[in-house]
Amino acid sequence: MKKISVIIFFVLLININNFSPSFAETIYNNAKCVKGNCMNGEGVLNFPNGKKYTGSFKKGLFNGTGSLLWDNYKYNGEYKNGKRDGYGKMIYSSGAIYEGYYKDSKHHGEGFFSQSGIIYKGTYEYGNFHGEGTLTFPSGVVEKGQFVKSKFIRKVEKIAPRSNSIILPVQINIVQVNKGNLISITTNETIENVKADINYANYLWKDTGFYFKIIDIKNTDAVIPKDFQKKMKWIKKTNFKKSNESDKLNKYTRKLFNHKKYRNKKAINIYYYLPDLLQPKGFKCGWASMKSKKDRWVVLPLPYVDCPLGSWGLAHEFGHVLGIHHVGKEGKDLMAETGWGKNIPISEVSTALKFYEKNLNHLK
Repeated sequence: MKKISVIIFFVLLININNFSPSFAETIYNNAKCVKGNCMNGEGVLNFPNGKKYTGSFKKGLFNGTGSLLWDNYKYNGEYKNGKRDGYGKMIYSSGAIYEGYYKDSKHHGEGFFSQSGIIYKGTYEYGNFHGEGTLTFPSGVVEKGQFVKSKFIRKVEKIAPRSNSIILPVQINIVQVNKGNLISITTNETIENVKADINYANYLWKDTGFYFKIIDIKNTDAVIPKDFQKKMKWIKKTNFKKSNESDKLNKYTRKLFNHKKYRNKKAINIYYYLPDLLQPKGFKCGWASMKSKKDRWVVLPLPYVDCPLGSWGLAHEFGHVLGIHHVGKEGKDLMAETGWGKNIPISEVSTALKFYEKNLNHLK
């Protein structure tokens, strides 16, 4: 029988990067001033395809208060030297809303964001969740506390293995890249974030009998293909829920992260990567590869605004590594597809134990 690889995805609905319009409002090619003074004063500037700016100008740039109707959003608020700066409100064609402060056209300061029932209220720093904030999910789960560069900081006690714990060795591979605009270099902060993710995963799994132990943290190098841009377009538009497409993504990811070279056969391998390297359509917050029962590996993006709950995501993906598929109640159970629950029922622990004994006991 033909083997079918399965990739289990971790999905976060907040997709703020797609809602960060380019600086198109500062590019006035093919625009026509149809009313007032579009150099210094109040005016109306029409762009092709029905785009329109109404408001204040200074030296030919949007400056002061204005309203901009663009491809997929409408913005009302303050500008400075052609960029969103000060207080404003953005309404997107998808129904998402941001209201708060901007600097250099990025969310900066106090802000409120809502999309598909997911709400963030708190502070931003140059587009990232940063400082005190609250994330509220449709399932009823509320995460309130400190964010640093879009990563929610989990404050839990340090978890140690118990005398009877099943120790699962973990190798962390932090993918580095330095090519064109793709730059990611490992820092001490990166390493501490990774360790915090593992500790939080162990916190959620602490009563199951499993303990995930870091045995090594390595810097690895991405292998950027010549047709990288073409591959990125394919990845962003493809539905990877289909098994044949997930096979292709699985194969591409192995090559991109050079899994054959860096894989530790005696450990669960985790690849942390720059988000710009790999953003599968609808599944931007990582997944666990289940192609091989013996070769279990997880890929997770480094913290960014689309995926602030990476530590929860890792704990969730460890469940897939142990053979558990999506199951449970959203907002309650860890292995529900979404909902950010924390409970791991006894039935799922039993599934994990059986899978471990049959497929993963070579990791002892």
